[in-house]
Amino acid sequence: MKRILLNPVILLIVLLIPVFSVFSQGVKPAKVSKAIYHDVIGPIRDLPALTAEELAAEQYETRIERNEELKERLYPFAATALPKGPDAIWQNEMGQNALSNREVFSVFNGQTSYSDPPDDNGTVGYDYYMQTINVKYTIYDKSGNLLAGPTNINTLFEGVPGANRNDGDPIVMFDEQIGRFFVAEFSGIGNAPDYMLIAISQTADPTGMWDRWSFPMTGFPD
Repeated sequence: MKRILLNPVILLIVLLIPVFSVFSQGVKPAKVSKAIYHDVIGPIRDLPALTAEELAAEQYETRIERNEELKERLYPFAATALPKGPDAIWQNEMGQNALSNREVFSVFNGQTSYSDPPDDNGTVGYDYYMQTINVKYTIYDKSGNLLAGPTNINTLFEGVPGANRNDGDPIVMFDEQIGRFFVAEFSGIGNAPDYMLIAISQTADPTGMWDRWSFPMTGFPD
């Protein structure tokens, strides 16, 4: 009887080893740090927008010479591949949810990006929409009128430690409880310290005044 039970027990232990190893990694404690810099900037509606020439130069710099051979698509198993015709589980129409019946009240074009991926972010406030793409931001009213930008995000952080770079991967959010916009961008210097740059609008109008902070980071804060 003991021998019969031994094998399942050993098997169970072996199967649980990967689980234990995952949990043994643990969660590192939260790191609390103080900002090394704080000031106020604004109104940011007065910050200079990028000119058409600057945007064109960005497009040229991010253009990649593609391998011509990659343009030729080869499908050697097309004749024998299954399934034939449309995929049987292809979802070819939109699903329905609680938002499906809500009317879209405004549609307009935002920024364009010549980088891939564009890291597109956007947030809607009471009366404004703020969009970030890679290293630029724009601000619109809800009718789609451009109120500020496109401007480099590190222009918003000009003078803040770490803002000499414009590394992108921005985060933009709106706190509807207090009516404030929030923008964050990391700065990966390459040798410590790196920085996390934080800005919060002083009102629900993102074209106005903003508080800015710089936090030192140990490690690439992507």
